Amino acid sequence: MIQTWENEDVCKAIEETRSVCLKLEANSEECAQFSVYYPVMTVPTTYFIGFDGKQKLIVAGYVESADFLKKITEACDGVSPSDSASGVDLSINDKVEKAKEKLRQKQEERKFEESQKEKDDELNRRSTGKNVTKLKQWQETKEAEETRNQIIKDREEDKKAKERIKEQIARDRAERKARFEETQRLKKATTEKEKQEKLQREADEKRMEASRRSETARIQFRLPDGQAVNHFFPSGNKFQDAVDYLRTEHSLKNIQLMTNFPKRIYNPNEYGLSFSELQLAPSSVITVKLVCAVYFFIINKACVSIARKFYVNSWRWWWRNGFSFKYLQYYIKLYNLCLEHDLHICIWYTTTTSSSI
Repeated sequence: MIQTWENEDVCKAIEETRSVCLKLEANSEECAQFSVYYPVMTVPTTYFIGFDGKQKLIVAGYVESADFLKKITEACDGVSPSDSASGVDLSINDKVEKAKEKLRQKQEERKFEESQKEKDDELNRRSTGKNVTKLKQWQETKEAEETRNQIIKDREEDKKAKERIKEQIARDRAERKARFEETQRLKKATTEKEKQEKLQREADEKRMEASRRSETARIQFRLPDGQAVNHFFPSGNKFQDAVDYLRTEHSLKNIQLMTNFPKRIYNPNEYGLSFSELQLAPSSVITVKLVCAVYFFIINKACVSIARKFYVNSWRWWWRNGFSFKYLQYYIKLYNLCLEHDLHICIWYTTTTSSSI
């Protein structure tokens, strides 16, 4: 735009209209003062101002020289050179005075504004100080309240935490108690089961043993010579098997079998009964005793009845009770009787050895 302003035709046209040109730099004090009355919207901008101070035309931005000449002609159209000449001096002086007045007013306004600003700043400072004090007090009060609320909150949280811990401890104790009771119950059940199994095994063993014993009779024979002999018999067999065993294995012919507890003597009529029927199973102790067999050979028939009676009674008694020297008097009586009637009697008896009288 400077080239357009400094163009020779443009300068000549301005001189012919007797116009005054002012070039102000942007951001300068003069431009600021000018902007008070004529706002500067863009840079560069060309203002055409009349003698009355009113804007005739504004050319904003860059314009070519030919176009700018047209703008000059348009703005200066209707202004005579004489009027222009006389008005130039007047307008310049007026403008200078007006500019000075405006500058003075501007300075006064600026001083007033600065003074007012200082007052406002002081008031603001005082107000700010008061506000700062109030703010500090408010902050302190708020902090104290927040601290108090935080303490209350912490206490409540601690209380809740303690309650949770107590509840957790109670739950743990209940769980441990339940586990302990369950363990004890299982242990007791296992022990009871093992006990029942043991009792069952023992009962089974006892039944098996009883069955085995009921099937077998263990007999201990106490022989006349003091020897003890054990032998097993099927409990269903007859008692005659025991007699046959003693006769076969131990050569005992004339014997008597008896038990001491309970006291019982077994006669030949009971030999056909089984060991179970005689209550000798599963085990029993039998005492074996020898029995004397006496035979009389009487020659004189007159004493047959006497000898037969004595023989039968003696034989029956000896068969039940075994031989005893207590009844030797019967033999002596019989012997004297035979001598009195002139009889010859041969008595033969058997014990462990044989002899004759």
